[in-house]
Amino acid sequence: MKLIYCGYFGTYGAYLAAYIHAGGVVDNIDILSYHEFCQKYAERFGNMIYIGMDKGLREIYALGCKEYCGVIKRAQTGVNEMFHIGEALYYIDVTTLDDQIPKIVQSLDRHGCLHLLSHRLFCRWFYDACKKGKDIVHYHTEYLEEMDI
Repeated sequence: MKLIYCGYFGTYGAYLAAYIHAGGVVDNIDILSYHEFCQKYAERFGNMIYIGMDKGLREIYALGCKEYCGVIKRAQTGVNEMFHIGEALYYIDVTTLDDQIPKIVQSLDRHGCLHLLSHRLFCRWFYDACKKGKDIVHYHTEYLEEMDI
């Protein structure tokens, strides 16, 4: 089974939640490096980023798809059915983690002189998103275990 965390950007909320699900410890994340990673890859929409595997040996991915998570979900599910691909896909929508702050940060990062403000906003978003992300991951992990998926 593949777990796909969908967010507006693939590197902000989706990546963070997928990282937590794979057993990553958010206290060990170098925030400066993570911010640079987000700057570099955030606008590569549609690319699935492989994160790792969870305890149930499910593959975990992050996917940035703007507001089109539902469309992508239906398209990928349709392709699997059409070509008889037996791999089950489970989508977790984390667009709530990608509130307005990541969009503002991306805009500010385009202007070099506003990098300090951008980084401060990113840190603020990161700490808030970690709390919300842990709750989302916990909910879906329990659901998957209950359903024995």
